[in-house]
Amino acid sequence: MSCRCVPQRLNPWKLGGWGMYAAPRSRSLGMEVFGAPSTGGALAQLTAPTSAIRDEAGRYLERHRWLRRLVRPTALASAIAAARPEWQEMKVVVFEPDLEPATGMVVMDILVHRYVRTSDGLTYAGEQDARNAGLPPALLRQWGR
Repeated sequence: MSCRCVPQRLNPWKLGGWGMYAAPRSRSLGMEVFGAPSTGGALAQLTAPTSAIRDEAGRYLERHRWLRRLVRPTALASAIAAARPEWQEMKVVVFEPDLEPATGMVVMDILVHRYVRTSDGLTYAGEQDARNAGLPPALLRQWGR
């Protein structure tokens, strides 16, 4: 927000160091949803989301743009669980371009949220590394992983 108030001819690095924290909001944000009928089973991609899932996905992505890993897609996972009662495991995969500090290159940052259906309901089972999440190899190649 502060970067919009500053005239473009000023160097943000000379604003007491605060200019380096001003970053534009990512517009290249994407998401895929996968599920399996049994925990650890073969994943199937959700290709025809219901309107409830689309609405929750939009709300989650908007929060994720600003809060990144500080927000979980629990409401989205609940909507998916309601629409797909046969899925015992769900993975919400979010991807967006990010700057890799070591190389200075733009890479695809992939975040995998895993949910498992238990006797108590839907449980957040944590984040997974994209390479070990059982995602389709074609998608990992497309994302450069």
